[in-house]
Amino acid sequence: MKSLVSFSMAGLAMAAFLGHALAQEDLVAKRQAMMKDNGAQAGVVVKMIKGEAPFDAAAAKAAMEKIAANAAEIPADFAPGSEGGKALPAVWENFAGFEADAMALKTAAEAAAAAADQGVEALGPAFGAVGQACGTCHQTFRQPS
Repeated sequence: MKSLVSFSMAGLAMAAFLGHALAQEDLVAKRQAMMKDNGAQAGVVVKMIKGEAPFDAAAAKAAMEKIAANAAEIPADFAPGSEGGKALPAVWENFAGFEADAMALKTAAEAAAAAADQGVEALGPAFGAVGQACGTCHQTFRQPS
């Protein structure tokens, strides 16, 4: 009987460990997909700013709103124990700074979304702040590619 109880307890512990490990891998995959989506959204706007695509205020606004929404989720996607991907240990060592950088991206993307209503001339500088927010965070918290 003791061995059955011990075996059951070991099985439960292993299941809990594996479940936790899989959840952390899911967070890494989720945030990698989100960052790729941010890049795709930024690409839509960059083409408009460069004149490679016709300016579409609604599409530019939607792209910036998507980046802002993603930025709001960034801190939750870097929960303690979800180390991996290109994230540096600095994310968890200075989580308050990391969270502040994510919120700076959210704020910049919201401002760029509002600027889209003013035209491509207003969108360009506002989008520059989005790029700067991305770069600031990546410089401190992401491994170089």
